[in-house]
Amino acid sequence: MAVGYGKWAQEWKKSKKYFETESGKKKPTEKFLGFFRKSSGVSSAFEALDKSYGKLGKATFKAPERAAAIKNFEAQIKATKKVTDDYIDKLIKTAAADKKAAKTTDAKKKANDLQALYAILSSTFDICLVSAEGALAGLIDLWENEDKSILQRSMTVKQLRAKLHAPIKLAAQWIAKQERKPDVAEFNKGILKATRDITVNLENLKRFYPTNSAEYKAISKISKPLDDWAHADKRLKGATGHDVLVETLRLKRQIAAIAKWFNDTK
Repeated sequence: MAVGYGKWAQEWKKSKKYFETESGKKKPTEKFLGFFRKSSGVSSAFEALDKSYGKLGKATFKAPERAAAIKNFEAQIKATKKVTDDYIDKLIKTAAADKKAAKTTDAKKKANDLQALYAILSSTFDICLVSAEGALAGLIDLWENEDKSILQRSMTVKQLRAKLHAPIKLAAQWIAKQERKPDVAEFNKGILKATRDITVNLENLKRFYPTNSAEYKAISKISKPLDDWAHADKRLKGATGHDVLVETLRLKRQIAAIAKWFNDTK
């Protein structure tokens, strides 16, 4: 489920396909479809971000070359954020116009569902950008610790935290999809990936702290509710769409607790 570093254009393409498939059933306004389908600069921005990351990975041991690659990647993250922020502003305005234009009960229902789809689509930007920022932070930390042992270089708190942010955001997006369209089969299909990337990173992070420490106990507490889904093959059996909504609400609270811990412990 995790977004592959340097594959942000691919993630955006996948998100656009999901939106087009789902919104096609709801018939967005022609004004929106025209805006959505025309070149907005988003795809090219993510493609440039992918290429910039590739240069980071190819940087040699020479400090000036690394510094240039970092500067280039940071600039591209900033440029991509500008493009996506502009795109989201237009999405919000279009969504508001669609909702205002809806007069009948059915039209209002469709407009509300489209707003949920707009939110899911725009959340992809946040996911990709925090993934890119995590990739940068992890690589910088790796370079700063390259004179240490292989184990110390590959496993540090900074690197593990850098890998954790995007899975939290991805899980939140997956939950939004389940809330919008509760389906037992889809829930069971995606729940392992939605939770495992988080629990694996938390488990690795927990190993850096003594078992009686506040950090160890806090990580254990926030991770435990996800363990059965992520590692014990727990699935919904004999369930209905209502059951999916109940579990989704519970998961939403658990992911929010993890996100709060992540933000509070920076």
